[in-house]
Amino acid sequence: MNTTTRAIGNATVRRKVGVRPIPLTQTWNRLIKRAFDLSLSICVVLVALPLAVLVVFILQRLQSPGPIFCIQKRIGRQRRPFNMLKFRTMHVRPGTEAVQCTVNDQRVYPAGRWLRRCSLDELPQFINVIRGEMSVVGPRPYLPPHDEIFRRMIPGYDLRFEAKPGITGLAQVCGLRGEFKTEEAAIRRFEIDMQYMVHWTLWSDVVVVFSTLPQMVSPPKTAY
Repeated sequence: MNTTTRAIGNATVRRKVGVRPIPLTQTWNRLIKRAFDLSLSICVVLVALPLAVLVVFILQRLQSPGPIFCIQKRIGRQRRPFNMLKFRTMHVRPGTEAVQCTVNDQRVYPAGRWLRRCSLDELPQFINVIRGEMSVVGPRPYLPPHDEIFRRMIPGYDLRFEAKPGITGLAQVCGLRGEFKTEEAAIRRFEIDMQYMVHWTLWSDVVVVFSTLPQMVSPPKTAY
């Protein structure tokens, strides 16, 4: 863990990493980011999402009948809980939602694997963005039990909650997706999230969005 990550474990610098302020704690920057989020999300919800709902509905009816959406509790900015939307990619098996998806996970129906690899299952989260619960770009939200594990393991972990969680993020375009196999992997994602938050600009969000598109066409091996 580098000196920057160690520094943020100090409660006296909750809004800083080292001596750098986090831009997204400033009202003006949040307003700029919100305008970007809304302009992109409204277009997706009006144009792309209806077609995606139709396609997913047909695939589910053929392979895994059940609800079209999966609703999961997540923790947002300032630790506010919210219900995150996804297209359902797993067979309906109550009680397994909190178990992280693994390679060749038998809970995932065939078309669901394709949706997950291409991140198309995340499209309904643009509704969460319009609601103000998420951002297009930001630290990816984890299941609450995983958040609690990481809070105990990583000093300063709560700094992630200074920004809204994102549909995509810098860690994801760096290839850090999928299952957490080691403690070092969780720490590395946290460090990348902190780099994004400390160096945030509107342009950085644009870069992350356009860097996400190629991964949807040619997903990394960590996407499953």
